[in-house]
Amino acid sequence: MGKTQIGIILIIVSSILLWMGLFRKKNNFIDLRSVLISHFKMFRCAKIQFFVIYICTLVMAIGISLIYIADITLYQNIIVVMSIFVSMLMAMLSLIKAKDYSYLNETQRKNVIEVIKEVDNQVVYCSFVSVVVIIFSLIMIALSKIDNPILDIITSMIVYYLVEVLLLNILLIMKRMSKLL
Repeated sequence: MGKTQIGIILIIVSSILLWMGLFRKKNNFIDLRSVLISHFKMFRCAKIQFFVIYICTLVMAIGISLIYIADITLYQNIIVVMSIFVSMLMAMLSLIKAKDYSYLNETQRKNVIEVIKEVDNQVVYCSFVSVVVIIFSLIMIALSKIDNPILDIITSMIVYYLVEVLLLNILLIMKRMSKLL
């Protein structure tokens, strides 16, 4: 067995263990399970928005991946952009949490606290997606030696989809933040 095969096995095993650790029940360290549940609850009464953000982007990602296969340069650029997104998301979160809302009456303050919780959850969700895209891009750079057209299309579709979902979710955050600022 060569270095490449051992590397692929290690990537697969560590990815599985990572996912199991991040999404286990009653995880008080990084509770991504509850973040995802809260995030998708937001779409319970917004079926059209769910369709646009998650289904239409999938169709678009498939189309883009059939036209353009992601290469090392694209993955490197995605890593830079996602790193900037994570910084921007954290800055937005600190901005809304630092603002003084004491001038509001009790009802308004309760509404603001609810919106802040939603934005907080959205920021954590988008940060998670950004980190997944960064890790995925790093793995794809490492696996760029493998020449498999089907794998290239599938991995391109995954990265395009995640980036599109992330961008649309950032728009949701901006909309919610506009209520606060």
